[in-house]
Amino acid sequence: MPTLLLLLLMTATRAHHFGDGFHLPDASWAVFFLLGWIGQRAKVLAIFLAVAACLDVWVVSMTSVSADCFSLGYLFLLPAYSMLWLIGKYMRGQSLISILLGLTLAVTCTFIISNLGMWLFSPSAKALSLLEYSQRVVGYWSSYWQITVLYSLLGMLLFSRVYKHQQA
Repeated sequence: MPTLLLLLLMTATRAHHFGDGFHLPDASWAVFFLLGWIGQRAKVLAIFLAVAACLDVWVVSMTSVSADCFSLGYLFLLPAYSMLWLIGKYMRGQSLISILLGLTLAVTCTFIISNLGMWLFSPSAKALSLLEYSQRVVGYWSSYWQITVLYSLLGMLLFSRVYKHQQA
């Protein structure tokens, strides 16, 4: 059941990174973290990676979102999202402080890996030095952190309550 909820959440929010007045922000980073936290195996991670890619293709084909992200750099999302999942696995049963530190590490690693791929292979980033590119994107880190922490903590609370209720 939690896996299906995570799939629905990612599907419903994937098209909007930071949200707006009509759309929730993208929950994908939290979804991958929570997949690890609830103990899903690598096979489920692979399915979610494929679904995320399919959703991205659909969003680019159906909206005005730029296809610029679909370069070789897109492949960097595989280790980036896998990092979220792996750290999520290690956070199961940890204290709130440890989970917040783990989420900070996971978001930072994912942010660096995904942006490195974009900088190395995206046509729009070719003209920028690593320093210039970093200065342009570093301001987005806090939004990714806030969104991921909010969704993750809400998901952990929900799944903990549901699991505890099912055990009673």
